[in-house]
Amino acid sequence: MDKAIDRQRILLQHLRPSFTSSSVEDIESSISASICSAGDSAAYHRASVFGDDVVIVAAYRTALCKSKRGGFKDTYPDDLLAPVLRALIEKTNLNPSEVGDIVVGTVMAPGSQRAGECRMAAFYAGFPETVPVRTVNRQCSSGLQAVADVAAAIKAGFYDIGIGAGLESMTVNPMAWQGSVNPKVKTMAQAQDCLLPMGTTSENVASRFGVTRQEQDQAAVESHRKAAAATVSGKFKDEIIPVKTKIVDPKTGDEKPVTISVDDGIRPNASIADLGRLKPVFKKDGTTTAGNSSQVSDGAGAVLLMKRSVAMQKGMPVLGIFRSFAAVGVDPAIMGVGPAVAIPAAVKSAGLELDDIDLFEINEAFASQFVYCRKKLELDPEKINVNGGAMAIGHPLGATGARCVATLLHEMKRRGRDYRFGVVSMCIAGDSAAYHRASVFGDDVVIVAAYRTALCKSKRGGFKDTYPDDLLAPVLRALIEKTNLNPSEVGDIVVGTVMAPGSQRAGECRMAAFYAGFPETVPVRTVNRQCSSGLQAVADVAAAIKAGFYDIGIGAGLESMTVNPMAWQGSVNPKVKTMAQAQDCLLPMGTTSENVASRFGVTRQEQDRAAVESHRKAAAATVSGKFKDEIIPVKTKIVDPKTGDEKPVTISVDDGIRPNASIADLGKLKPVFKKDGTTTAGNSSQVSDGAGAVLLMKRSVAMQKGMPILGIFRSFAAVGVDPAIMGVGPAVAIPAAVKSAGLELDDIDLFEINEAFASQFVYCRKKLELDPEKINVNGGAMAIGHPLGATGARCVATLLHEMKRRGRDYRFGVVSMCIGTGMGAAAVFERGDSCDELRNARQIDTHNFLSKDAR
Repeated sequence: MDKAIDRQRILLQHLRPSFTSSSVEDIESSISASICSAGDSAAYHRASVFGDDVVIVAAYRTALCKSKRGGFKDTYPDDLLAPVLRALIEKTNLNPSEVGDIVVGTVMAPGSQRAGECRMAAFYAGFPETVPVRTVNRQCSSGLQAVADVAAAIKAGFYDIGIGAGLESMTVNPMAWQGSVNPKVKTMAQAQDCLLPMGTTSENVASRFGVTRQEQDQAAVESHRKAAAATVSGKFKDEIIPVKTKIVDPKTGDEKPVTISVDDGIRPNASIADLGRLKPVFKKDGTTTAGNSSQVSDGAGAVLLMKRSVAMQKGMPVLGIFRSFAAVGVDPAIMGVGPAVAIPAAVKSAGLELDDIDLFEINEAFASQFVYCRKKLELDPEKINVNGGAMAIGHPLGATGARCVATLLHEMKRRGRDYRFGVVSMCIAGDSAAYHRASVFGDDVVIVAAYRTALCKSKRGGFKDTYPDDLLAPVLRALIEKTNLNPSEVGDIVVGTVMAPGSQRAGECRMAAFYAGFPETVPVRTVNRQCSSGLQAVADVAAAIKAGFYDIGIGAGLESMTVNPMAWQGSVNPKVKTMAQAQDCLLPMGTTSENVASRFGVTRQEQDRAAVESHRKAAAATVSGKFKDEIIPVKTKIVDPKTGDEKPVTISVDDGIRPNASIADLGKLKPVFKKDGTTTAGNSSQVSDGAGAVLLMKRSVAMQKGMPILGIFRSFAAVGVDPAIMGVGPAVAIPAAVKSAGLELDDIDLFEINEAFASQFVYCRKKLELDPEKINVNGGAMAIGHPLGATGARCVATLLHEMKRRGRDYRFGVVSMCIGTGMGAAAVFERGDSCDELRNARQIDTHNFLSKDAR
């Protein structure tokens, strides 16, 4: 569902053609003076806000090729991403183990599939298992969002070096929607407009703002002319990494080895006359044609970011400086107007004027919206897409943002000192810029509310007939209703989700926000780091607030494992057989559980006992009413599978808890994944449906609004481990997160460790020598359930409400989980009941620096 109604952009500053370590100091001093004189922006006050800029040292892409008929039609997605990842480390001589995270923007593929492919691509590229990988989806701006996410994480101190990338194979992963569309969509125009074909929104822009067919065709011709000239002159060689692949003859099946290094959709001889013969595609008397629209393409891109101090220490040339980012929402029916709203905001927040911008990369989704934005902003055509745009080069949705960053920065490098500031922007996920306040890092990120739905058994529980957007909407609504927050003040909604096709889930989450009462100006995106996705969403929002992108945001999680079971489009890359680590990324999760049990001696009895304890604690918490503090009742329906009759129900209790579970009963269950194994249905997490949401903001904003504070976000860490024993992740991630918060393990009062499997839960508890009385005191996923994308948000809600109940003696808590394909994530939170209490609270160093030792 190419439909997002958001907009996105990054403001980047170019330093100068590459310099060596010996010239860094001279360049820095001369540029600092000119930056300050150019505009009084907090972005330039290193001492007060940034202290250490985030810089880009390398940016590369593949060629972009026509979907289903171009150079990459027979190339696996992981074979598109691996070459650009490899280029970043080979061309900079960077030790790949120093990379703190790889974030990949991607849209079309089922989440579980693409997450695995990206992890395997990192292995193929030469990254060790210790480097974690995740994906992000804000539709067409996903690649740009990945770069922004990494910049925010570096600014927030999660790590020093990261990679923001983008990937899309629209050959392998065409548009897909699992299940049916929620019929509620017919009751709200904004939600209904989220389902409009993108070409229809293009026609809406053209007709509403008077963009003629001739203007659109002229823009398309110009795009092809510029791209052809850039290709002939060799400009793109600076940014394109050749990819060795194959072309398969569809008739004979013969494979021909090829090296792809040129965009294959550019038409040098495109003319107004030729384009004028094309018929409109979306409206009989319309103006949008295949010729004046972006090309459906395959490709990848990657950008290497790091602290300026790290780049200087390593003597690396600096290609650009990340300056600002934001996302805003616009009317879904005219989504293409986004850049016209976002660009001025981004430029203003950087302390600049539009005239200060030297070059623009505005994605040409459609000529109608491109022409409108150019005219609306009165931009000089000579500054925009000087090497052509998506109508000629192509638009592989998830990769376009990374491609635009690479194209912009390499062009600015070529042009030299007189070209200093550049903007990247696109419709569908828009941005303005970071809102830089007086002291970004001196103002804690706090949680003022955290809620969840009940969790219900997949395919047979209370939510088996509930649409995913009807799971998410109630918890989003609860955040604003229970805090009396004006929803228009929310800067972004980030939703962790795993199983659904990316384009589908992005649309459903946008619609859920509308159902919950959020205006169109509030953007929405998704993130996927497998089982930690909900926690990653919370961390992403915290990082964005720390980086100054906005003051208030929502981190949420959603999964309907009823509607979206495991899916894989196309076949698995046969290269997987050549590398054990990549092959282990495809292991069933239960097999990794067996590996943990056998390798570390976790017995069947220990596992069954842990499961019984989980059910006992969860049952006690339910009976005592503890979960009422965090569960938002959901009004839905249950459909009789035999008669089709619908029964209205209100779901407010987790339905997988078995109060009478016993060692004897669990002992009768047979192993599922290994004949003589120990992992059973009874000592594994439950496959579930559910959602959760967490409201975060600056402490100063919460105090100004007089909002009680539930908790303080202290630190976050994601780490990589051996995929064959992925369940050990928390044993590595927890010490890293605790150390980066300036604490010791003994300082932690409560732990929420996801019980993916009893084997890994028991192992982590024993490995870290944790007090059992501190862990999952209200039960865990073996009893409550594990809706993959929602679990992180559920754990945050459960932890913080329990800490609030327990009071002052319970100050620090940790949420952690293992992650499929071999990773672990953990976050540290501090309890905080009220603004008054927080004024007197002991300040903890929120440095969040994740050192090698911590990892």
